[in-house]
Amino acid sequence: MDRQRKQGWGLLFVACCFLWNPVIGVTDILPDAVGYLLLMLGLSALADLDRSEQLLDAQKAFRAMLWVSLGQIAAELLVHVVIPRSSESLNRYQQPMWTLLFAFVLAFFQLYYLLPGWRRFFSGMAALAQFHGGSALLREKRGRTRCERMTRSTMWFVVLHALLTVLPELTILASFEYSDNNPLFTIDWFVYVTPLRAVTGLLSAVVGGIWLVRLLCFLGAAAGDRPWREQMAQEYRTQALADSGLLFQRRMRTALTFFRVGSVFFINLSLSFHSALPDWGCAVLFLCGLLLLGADARGRRPCWIAGGALLAVGVTRSLLNIGYLREFVPQDALYLPQAYTRYLAVQVTAVLESVLLAVFVLLTMRLLTATAAGCAARYAGQRPAGAGWSAEQSGRRIFRRSLPAWIFLGLSLAAKICEIFLQQTYSWIWLVQFVLSFVAALCFAGYLNQFSEEVTTCCPVRPHV
Repeated sequence: MDRQRKQGWGLLFVACCFLWNPVIGVTDILPDAVGYLLLMLGLSALADLDRSEQLLDAQKAFRAMLWVSLGQIAAELLVHVVIPRSSESLNRYQQPMWTLLFAFVLAFFQLYYLLPGWRRFFSGMAALAQFHGGSALLREKRGRTRCERMTRSTMWFVVLHALLTVLPELTILASFEYSDNNPLFTIDWFVYVTPLRAVTGLLSAVVGGIWLVRLLCFLGAAAGDRPWREQMAQEYRTQALADSGLLFQRRMRTALTFFRVGSVFFINLSLSFHSALPDWGCAVLFLCGLLLLGADARGRRPCWIAGGALLAVGVTRSLLNIGYLREFVPQDALYLPQAYTRYLAVQVTAVLESVLLAVFVLLTMRLLTATAAGCAARYAGQRPAGAGWSAEQSGRRIFRRSLPAWIFLGLSLAAKICEIFLQQTYSWIWLVQFVLSFVAALCFAGYLNQFSEEVTTCCPVRPHV
């Protein structure tokens, strides 16, 4: 069981359970983002053993779908929270048209990334079986191996899942034609959109359920092939585990995924005065990334303290804000004494949360910079150095890329504090802090890219065994 856990089979089993369910419009009960994140983590050890590099390509596709899934969550909030409350004069077409647009875009990205991504996943699993003595996945039935049959089933699932999501939303287009008295459209199909969603959702659930069962059986057969699994475990111990550079880079890649996703929560976006991207979400993901760094990142205690404080204050602020908005809106604090008292508590905790976010991120950047310097010193005598490379130059490059992130984090903090106290009077001020926080997130992403490049350069690695 411990070997299965180390090879990532458990994460793959759990990931599949988040990816089968139907999506109604843009509503996804089981968030796909969790599934794709678990897929990426579960494939880490197996990808180190894949000489064909197919699993590495599959990881890239699932990483792209992780960002698409986060966009889907934002689209769901926009369609179901922002648009219905944005105006009292909404016509019957606006919300359905936005739903159709988002559903179509999400379906396009699913077809674009998942069709090649899943194909490479199963090709990589077949390559692992061929190179490391596996038999269960290569067993043929009707002239096709288990991997080939699973590839075909998954392609059908991805296509049908995308089509069944979009089809009910297309009825709004027929409604337009019906309203214009088009003789080809004698029925307003949008009137029946709810039962159509129910039917397509049921069909999608059946297709997804069948796919889930087959995929779990596939993974069960793979994990149950004891000689193959033991052979991979043996080769991983003797070759991959002996390559400290490979393990270090893998931990870094996984941790940086959490940092990149966490940086999205820098963006201070509110929907109907509710935080769509609360600052404490950054704390959760960054702490996961720090946990993955392990002993390579020394001196993590200040980051843990700041992150824990941010999480506690942020959750408190969210609860206070939710309670306030059940009875008032921010403008009520200007005229109602009771609203003023309650909103002051929201403002104070919001300011504290913003300050803690900036402190936490700056401490994390300092820790990462020190980690890169330690990596350069550790592998200074082992790395096949490129011309003109040195640890000092690497440190300076990382420091230069950190400066814009520091500057815009400070500006974003100031803008957030101004918005907290002035949004009741100047409703447009949210745009200033939104732009500054968005730029801060981009600068932090640039810093992470530079960090990853320097660590990859200084760290010796044999990519595949």
